[in-house]
Amino acid sequence: MKKKEIFKIILSWIPALTVMVMIFCFSAQFSEDSAQTSAGILEWIEKTFNITINHEVLRKIAHACEFCALGAMVSVGFLNTLKRPAPVASLLFSVAYALSDEIHQIFVPGRACRAFDIFVDTCGAGAGIIAFMILFYIIGKIKSRKNKTE
Repeated sequence: MKKKEIFKIILSWIPALTVMVMIFCFSAQFSEDSAQTSAGILEWIEKTFNITINHEVLRKIAHACEFCALGAMVSVGFLNTLKRPAPVASLLFSVAYALSDEIHQIFVPGRACRAFDIFVDTCGAGAGIIAFMILFYIIGKIKSRKNKTE
């Protein structure tokens, strides 16, 4: 494998690692700090969109969004590493990270390990992987049409 290919693989995993660090940092927040962060976001949503969202619903949406981003970014990493899409590997990787994230929260004051959060994270990761696969398919179709016209 050439150095250029190795560099491309490493670069393709940086977004996934960035999302993983972000998730870890949010999970490392003490419960009071996490509640304040959520309250600030809730206040902004209420003022900006004139809607009210339940605190727990917002937290589950946040879980799903974090892992949606992770699923998509891990898919990019696996695509560049394996030279083909790997949705199952991407999902397994994301679920393993969700599990480790919940275990991590056991050690954070005021936080807990919840099986339902792993389910929400898995659904979010699955949505990100599906979005990635749809985009991958569309880009492939565009490229094949372009190649046919050349």
